[in-house]
Amino acid sequence: MDPTLANYRILIPAHAAVPDGTVNAWLGIAIRRHSASAWGAVYGEAMLFYAAHFADRLPSSGGAGSGGATGPLTSQRDGDLSRSYAAPASSGSSSSSDDALATTEYGRAYLDLRDSRAATGPMVVTPCP
Repeated sequence: MDPTLANYRILIPAHAAVPDGTVNAWLGIAIRRHSASAWGAVYGEAMLFYAAHFADRLPSSGGAGSGGATGPLTSQRDGDLSRSYAAPASSGSSSSSDDALATTEYGRAYLDLRDSRAATGPMVVTPCP
């Protein structure tokens, strides 16, 4: 799945009100911050979720999220938008940026893809001696 506006609209229907220019700006930022070779087949999907995370979190982007929420997201419902956040604390992740990404469903999907085998680079299998 390529990181395009059309695919964003398909994968992230809750952001129908986010202007096309805003989505394209966040997609551009996502693409510049990541290497396609490190992500393999899930690169495009990861970039869509990364862009959606920021569009959702920053009120000026027009996303449905509340830019001021803190702590990891513990639940979310898209119909009549409803969210719940845990108390602000470290989620046990390796960095504060991971904690920030865990505050939206889109950021968590991005982290899941990043932590998958697909984002670790090529794997070489050799026979045992």
